[in-house]
Amino acid sequence: MMNRVNLFMLAAVGVIFAGCASVQLKQNTLAQGRTLTDMEYTMVLDNVAMFRQRPGALPWHLKFTQGSVAIQDNVGGSLNYSWGSGVSRMPGFSAQIGSVETWNVVPETNTNHLALLRKKYLERRQRDQSPAAMEANPFG
Repeated sequence: MMNRVNLFMLAAVGVIFAGCASVQLKQNTLAQGRTLTDMEYTMVLDNVAMFRQRPGALPWHLKFTQGSVAIQDNVGGSLNYSWGSGVSRMPGFSAQIGSVETWNVVPETNTNHLALLRKKYLERRQRDQSPAAMEANPFG
């Protein structure tokens, strides 16, 4: 009877953890998509701030070419018997969940693209320093 209970519990836990990988993969994939947007905003805002301080600076830019998300679940169980003065049973269980997220990026090195970015950031800087913009945000 005890063996059936142990096997049932092990099977139930395996079924429960089998569904966790797909849920975790979905959550991590959506989070990675939001991360891409956050990284692009950060890159642009960093360049805007740099050009406010140093108008002659060279902009930087990364092209995100590929991203991936991987989830790995490992579930295991064991049932150990020991003989000696009496027979004892010791069930064991282990579970691990691993997650890896990666981005492949290529720095922008094309001088024409960098010159165009520089022009756009300088135009933005000039708009920010216009009298109307200064009046709207005197602390900017």
